[in-house]
Amino acid sequence: MSSHEMLSWLKATIEGDKAAAKANGGETWTAHDEGADDNWTLDIGDGHKTGESCGCCCKGTLDEVEAEHMARHDPRDTIARCEAELALLDKLLPELEQADDLILGEWGSSDDLAKKLLVTLVAGRRHRPGFNPKWVEG
Repeated sequence: MSSHEMLSWLKATIEGDKAAAKANGGETWTAHDEGADDNWTLDIGDGHKTGESCGCCCKGTLDEVEAEHMARHDPRDTIARCEAELALLDKLLPELEQADDLILGEWGSSDDLAKKLLVTLVAGRRHRPGFNPKWVEG
């Protein structure tokens, strides 16, 4: 599989995550203890509380771990994370490709830093639809 295929898939996946987060209004979520055992809720940015996640399998009353996990991945943070990853791909990846080409031309070999960065980012979404395990194999 080519780097172009990996890059296209990764950007589309990140853009999809960003769009889903924006559809939630870029809200901030906070885990909240309701005072009873295993009775945690999420305070959603618009002021309401819910025991349901944003489409995850957790419904009803949440325990502390579930609520804290979901709050850490609120739309606002997801948007920021996606923007940072897209910046890496749009700005840093081309610079690494140029550096790899210069090193290859100068010394006849290269560490292929650009591909290593791309493979590392792709591996972070290995459980997503469309992922190809061959992209990250040795």
